[in-house]
Amino acid sequence: MDIVSKVGGEAERERAVQLLARIKIIDDNASDTSLMLPTSQRMSDRSVIIFGTGDFHKIATVTANIGFVRAASQNGVNFCVMKHEPRVLSEEKQKLSFPDV
Repeated sequence: MDIVSKVGGEAERERAVQLLARIKIIDDNASDTSLMLPTSQRMSDRSVIIFGTGDFHKIATVTANIGFVRAASQNGVNFCVMKHEPRVLSEEKQKLSFPDV
């Protein structure tokens, strides 16, 4: 929400509020398998915890971080993921680019 409040447009902020109302935030609890991954530039501690928590709970992790998923797979660990294309918050920038729209 911090990022959305700083750079998101009105509709993006509203969608974020609606999303947060529908999800349950869970505590970090990485699987033992994920914790055995070596950390590197492509596999940060933070990503290991995020994907490892999904693995622990046996739930899919929604991500655009395909580099991590690929690096983990090359190390023998395959996570259940739902991939999406990376997107930036752009409503405020669009207003500047197209002021009459």
